[in-house]
Amino acid sequence: MLFEPYVYGHAGLAVNRYLNSSFDLSLQGEHGTYGFWESPTVNFMAKKTDVAMLLKYKLNNGYFIKEDAVIAPFLAAGMGFASFAAEQDQTRTRVDDWDAFIPLGGGLRFNVLPHCISDDRCPLVMVQFKVKF
Repeated sequence: MLFEPYVYGHAGLAVNRYLNSSFDLSLQGEHGTYGFWESPTVNFMAKKTDVAMLLKYKLNNGYFIKEDAVIAPFLAAGMGFASFAAEQDQTRTRVDDWDAFIPLGGGLRFNVLPHCISDDRCPLVMVQFKVKF
């Protein structure tokens, strides 16, 4: 069965900076465990740490969607670096120090508090999907 008998923990943090009505700059970092378990001989477990700088294009910039829209879609692209480390004594995990990657993605920002729609310092709920090459 997939992902048994292990539990995979993962956490991330992002710091965003408003540039203008169309663009935000984002610095993101993540760390966690990932792996695959099919059987005692077909599996791997590793720790992954990555850092990426992204430029986000906000579609709620007044050109496509109203700036005060409650649902605010965005596209993102950038550059990042990732480190992989084997867990315990596993030899099936490739460990090559740091690798570069290009994160491409999109997502939806939900502006849940009406008075915070135009204020990027307010709390928000964001759903994001990333494709890493």
